[in-house]
Amino acid sequence: MRTTLETVDKHKVAVTVEIDAETFDAALDRAFRKVVRSVSVPGFRKGRVPRPIFERRFGVESLYEEALEELLPTTYEAAIEQEGVEPVERPKFEVTQIEKGLPLIYKATVTVRPEVKLDLAIEQLTVTREVQNVREEDVEKRLEEMRKDAALLVPVEDEEATVEEGDTLTIDYEGFIDGEPFEGGSAEGATLEIGSGRFIPGFEEGLIGKKLGQEATIEVKFPDDYHAEKLAGKMATFVVMIHEMKRKEYPALDDDFAREVSDVDSLEALKAEVREELEKEAQLSADRAVEKKLVDELVRYASVDLPDVMVHHEAHDMVHELEHNLRAYGIPMELYYQSVQKDHDQLLEEFKPEARRRLTERLALLALAKKEGLTVSEEELNEEISRYAETERVDVAEMKARLEQYGAMGSLSESILVRKALDWLKTHAKIETVFVDAEETSDTAREAGEGAQVSPEGNVQTLEGNIKTAVDDAAASGNGDGIHIAQDDHA
Repeated sequence: MRTTLETVDKHKVAVTVEIDAETFDAALDRAFRKVVRSVSVPGFRKGRVPRPIFERRFGVESLYEEALEELLPTTYEAAIEQEGVEPVERPKFEVTQIEKGLPLIYKATVTVRPEVKLDLAIEQLTVTREVQNVREEDVEKRLEEMRKDAALLVPVEDEEATVEEGDTLTIDYEGFIDGEPFEGGSAEGATLEIGSGRFIPGFEEGLIGKKLGQEATIEVKFPDDYHAEKLAGKMATFVVMIHEMKRKEYPALDDDFAREVSDVDSLEALKAEVREELEKEAQLSADRAVEKKLVDELVRYASVDLPDVMVHHEAHDMVHELEHNLRAYGIPMELYYQSVQKDHDQLLEEFKPEARRRLTERLALLALAKKEGLTVSEEELNEEISRYAETERVDVAEMKARLEQYGAMGSLSESILVRKALDWLKTHAKIETVFVDAEETSDTAREAGEGAQVSPEGNVQTLEGNIKTAVDDAAASGNGDGIHIAQDDHA
């Protein structure tokens, strides 16, 4: 097999592949043996037609497609490896010569991974690692959160009690617009926490001060940009019956509470435990922030021209990641689109700036790995496969077969290499640790404390907020059937 490489433009190359006539004719022989099984010709049993008769009747050209399906994938992979081409999309094939007895010649045009120029001396890389001080008020705040988590919902028996913020009600409601009930505007036995913001503005507030067993009439206005167009901007009246009222009962912060929520015997010991936990969290948050700072600094010294198709594919992968994560919460993608008032193409465009950033980070880290001679050993790859297999609860051999089947071994190896490049940065960069109060924390450190982190692929995960939005909207909107009166967070 002979190959030649030519540049088409700044992002594309064309690989011309010539397969010798003997190899091509052998592929035609195999194609004939496969195709002839389903061929019937008068005077011959099915599948027993001689080759000359077959070619006279159907033409040798009828075997070309089968032979190409066999030869193109394997010879293309060998050709791009031989030429050192790193494609980022499927190739476009053009067969320029195909004839029995002659070499097969085809051209594969493909967009390739862009070159990254990394103008970096490691002594230039200096970042500050900000560790947030844990104050007494931070400990008190965490204890108060624990106290709230331990609260019990207790039924309110006092018939004179009125609804307060934080109460959980069981209600029936029916909504009317211009005196007529509307679809999706009624429910029986609905549970609602006052102050949760689940329902449209004015609904929950209208129940505050009402009594248990009392029928309340509430006037509200649907937001002008409400997702259900036929309700947007409309005035509505809701008749609500309060059947049950529950109120949170908080435990006292004392030694009994400490024993209830932990393994310690006193409140003072619990405070010490909470402080230690907060200090560990502060250290982890600082580590995450440093990783992001290091990658941001690395990108500052990197120059790369990303092809549009690569950005499109990355944005598409981000949408797929979001869909996968939403599915884990039992939320259909259609509900998410409804909640953010966007369709697939709009979301794809919205993700493209983030896709560019993710790609630039990953390519910069890979360029660093290449510059520093970092590699992935067979042992490291097998360890990663084992971790995947354990997560998926399948045999290691089965996981390896899956990865090979879907051509994912290269991506897996690359993800390990990116992680190693990040570890190299953390080892060789100049990192100064400082302790700061919360108000002095930089934006990067604050984001890290809120959960952003550099993944093994070198990407900062930013989809959690999108998932939370959809989770909240799903909780507010019930099962998505009909028109619910729940307030859309984006309305």
